[in-house]
Amino acid sequence: MTILNSLSRPDRHLAEGLLSSVIATLFLFFIDEGNYDFRWMASFGNWVVFLLYVVGTLPLYWLLARILLRETDSLKKIPLISLAGAIALIAVFLLIK
Repeated sequence: MTILNSLSRPDRHLAEGLLSSVIATLFLFFIDEGNYDFRWMASFGNWVVFLLYVVGTLPLYWLLARILLRETDSLKKIPLISLAGAIALIAVFLLIK
């Protein structure tokens, strides 16, 4: 039994959303801030911005975990949430621009 499956349903949705948010933000920082490496991790200021991104995207990923993928297994859900969240964020940024 995985750790995510041992959590209660509301806690599981939050944990899945948080994990998806962190994974997506790590990828964005890998390609943007670190120029395809993890040197950005050495700067305290980048960690502050990283946390702001995670906190800013967490509601989106939490909603995706709670609404769209209710019946999906937790281990399959995290990549799907990350992909759907990335698509949603790209759509929002395109609409703003």
